[in-house]
Amino acid sequence: MFKNTLTSLIGVTLGIIALPTAATNNEHNSEAIIFIDQEQAALSTIYKVTFDSEEIYNKAKISFHGQMLESHDKSFSLILDLSQEEKQRLIDTAKQQGFKADIKKATQWIKKRNRELEQIKEKMQQPSLSLRSGLDENAGGIPGFQCYETVEETFTEAQQIANKFSNIAQWLDVGNSWKKEHPDNSSQGYDIKVLKLTNTAIKGDKPKLFLNSGLHAREYATAPLALEFARHLTNNYGKDADITWILDHHEVHFMLHSNPDGRKIAENRLTKFQRKNANFTDSGGSCRPVYKNGIDLNRNFSHNWEDNITGASDNACDDTYRGLSEASELETQAIQSYMRTIWEDNRAPNRTDKAPLNTKGIFIDIHSHGGLVLWPWGDSSQTAPNSKELQTLGRRFAWFNQYSPKQASGLYPTTGASDDFAYGELGVAAFTFELGKSGTFFEPCESFNKTVKPDNLKALLYAAKVARTPYMTPSGPETLELSLNSGNSEVEPGTQVRLTARATDANFNHSNGRERTQRITEAQYSIDTPFWTAGHTSAPLEVTGRQGNITGTIDTTGLEPGRHIVYVRTKDSSGQWGPVSAQFLQIKEGNTTPDDDNGDNNDNGQYIYQDRKAYGIKTGKYEFSKGLDIPQNAPNSKSAIVRLTVKHRDHSKLRIALVSQATRAGYFIMRNDGDSSDGIQKTYTSTIPANVFNNLKGKNWQLAFKDTSNNSDPITGIIIGWSIQFSR
Repeated sequence: MFKNTLTSLIGVTLGIIALPTAATNNEHNSEAIIFIDQEQAALSTIYKVTFDSEEIYNKAKISFHGQMLESHDKSFSLILDLSQEEKQRLIDTAKQQGFKADIKKATQWIKKRNRELEQIKEKMQQPSLSLRSGLDENAGGIPGFQCYETVEETFTEAQQIANKFSNIAQWLDVGNSWKKEHPDNSSQGYDIKVLKLTNTAIKGDKPKLFLNSGLHAREYATAPLALEFARHLTNNYGKDADITWILDHHEVHFMLHSNPDGRKIAENRLTKFQRKNANFTDSGGSCRPVYKNGIDLNRNFSHNWEDNITGASDNACDDTYRGLSEASELETQAIQSYMRTIWEDNRAPNRTDKAPLNTKGIFIDIHSHGGLVLWPWGDSSQTAPNSKELQTLGRRFAWFNQYSPKQASGLYPTTGASDDFAYGELGVAAFTFELGKSGTFFEPCESFNKTVKPDNLKALLYAAKVARTPYMTPSGPETLELSLNSGNSEVEPGTQVRLTARATDANFNHSNGRERTQRITEAQYSIDTPFWTAGHTSAPLEVTGRQGNITGTIDTTGLEPGRHIVYVRTKDSSGQWGPVSAQFLQIKEGNTTPDDDNGDNNDNGQYIYQDRKAYGIKTGKYEFSKGLDIPQNAPNSKSAIVRLTVKHRDHSKLRIALVSQATRAGYFIMRNDGDSSDGIQKTYTSTIPANVFNNLKGKNWQLAFKDTSNNSDPITGIIIGWSIQFSR
């Protein structure tokens, strides 16, 4: 009987948002009211705790994050849901460590929540009304928080991104939620999925940024931030030079909802405080309120899980219940397995051994709330072997989002956390972001859109930039305000292009200690080939002034027409290069098609018919570009040249021909004789022989192209543009 009642209550939690009829509402409303009564009875454990310093206050936000319902930075006070055991432990810790913690009933918070629950109860006691009454039925998002997508909306958009941007996005199934393997009438569960972003045409062992979000179900802002970052990257690939090189040469992985079962429960206003997953078997579903059931996934990771339980609980009804064994949960297993798939183990056997400074990759677990940037160790007050490097990068992140940067150990250690696993098991630079400083646990849409989202997008973009060497690059200077020809980056061949930028080594958050900074001593640029690529050619730039003003001139003589990318980096007096910044440089194709049918020649004596559209290259059958119409009255010329720009993983596998749309007869431009080069962009020219050239006029001509390799990727490269040029 009890099990059936529990399943029914969970069904109310998971399904009440979509109750279709008044009859269905009536069937569940009485059970939902039981829910409300349970929570109202539990409100007596809500306390307002005020600390005597910002340092202790921030440590308490870490140690009592599972119990935190509100935070108030100005008064150093937290609203906490404390069991008698947790309350006594806080009192004892304050005495032992010599700080003050003023603990009082959270009277105002309790009154506010009581009013909210009574309003819900009143609506549900009306037979024709459901919990959604008074809400816009057509509005998306979580009820009352339309800026936050539901689980289904998130997964649908991720799939749409993968469909729309198939050359740079994949939507991968990497595991199952607990409900997916234990379905019941309330839920069939979810796949655990990852959105992977990178240019699949460019191969190689790329540095990887892995963002996890939604691990704690009630933290609404986390998955929407990650999804917005995915949108930002995909929508601006090919438009923004930095984003383009990041996705060409790095990878960004998003586990948007690592606890989708729990999140679905938390999407309901009635059970929005659900923190843990939906595995209620350890407690038998006996915890009250019912959202206290489940396992805290961020206490379930295997690194040092068994060492101590000071920062985790063995009580199945506590918010920080760690589970019966390490990595017992399907969600935890999926995350750990995926980490091991994308990263090698770069840690030596001993816990005190540093990860090599050239270790690639960054892991960021996005949580809310509290306004913190945290790094290992969380399970010990001792610093991690790479603590200096982690601190440097953490202070960089905190400069962007203006959060407090610190080690993840609070008033006492916390075991079984995701960032300790990533660093402790694999040596990867690992961080936790605690989003939001608004005070209320459920970040309002206004502050999310105004500060949380824009500030943290900048921090995440920086992470994507430095993922190649996160233990080294962040101590080097940033290159900012990079501009070519004062923003006019499309120029005639041979133009002397003016490059300007500003470099600084000062962008650290110093709220928790100061980072050493140095003067800027050197700057370089490279065209089309990144600095980390073997055989790249770099040229020096001039550094002047205390502000690190960067200037230089790029001679475009010899650059092929089309788009190029200019990479810039700067170095400080410590000898460390900082992250790369980039801008596009467009070299014009001489003059364009003549304005009239008489074929008046331009100043260069050239007539160019061009197609600027990009085309994906595939294996198997030939693909075709759109046609270029060469008019019958085109000028008589001494020669004709086909020019095309290609970005491909292996140019030696390409077959490209100029063909007549009418007859498919034509001339091979490339026949598996291109330079074999790993993913670079290159322009090829081919002079058309007389037997083809004499038949160009009066016809429509296309490029036919394919990859002759056995690669299984849907798209292996891109034709960026092509043209036919007549010369007098």
